[in-house]
Amino acid sequence: MLVVVTISRVVDDQALLAFVRVIVSGDGTVAANLLDATPELARAALATAGATRARAEEFFLYEDAVYLYAGHTALHVAAAAYDTAFARTLVSAGAIVRAKNRRGAEPLHEATRGGPGSSSWNPARQATVIAYAKRESQSTHVPTQARKPTNVRAVSCAWEKLHGQCFRGHR
Repeated sequence: MLVVVTISRVVDDQALLAFVRVIVSGDGTVAANLLDATPELARAALATAGATRARAEEFFLYEDAVYLYAGHTALHVAAAAYDTAFARTLVSAGAIVRAKNRRGAEPLHEATRGGPGSSSWNPARQATVIAYAKRESQSTHVPTQARKPTNVRAVSCAWEKLHGQCFRGHR
């Protein structure tokens, strides 16, 4: 079974950049109000903008030490900010859990950023958002046949082989 999802291009890059900056600021109320006013923000991805060698600084989120690349979504940013509550809000609003930026990173990969010595690292929040992103990635993109009890272990093992390195030390 093939599932095709589309990322919204209705929202322009400037609106999405403003939205993700509110997310990293930690103001969940303002972010939720913006999402209520423009639900397309949940599925929007940076279209043409994004960090490059020539234009890196304008796409750097200092609060979480993250560069935004073309294809980045609000869910990538919520995961990088270890904001599980807002990640849930975005998923409920239709965010694409397996969206990839131009470098192939999904929100789950963004959640693994940071570690000892980084200014925004919070191991408890990071572990929580990683567990949530992993659970959502598995539950929303496993074909129906693979969800049969006899196949669950095989799918889980395959998933760990692909992404297991992200979770060392967070079990």
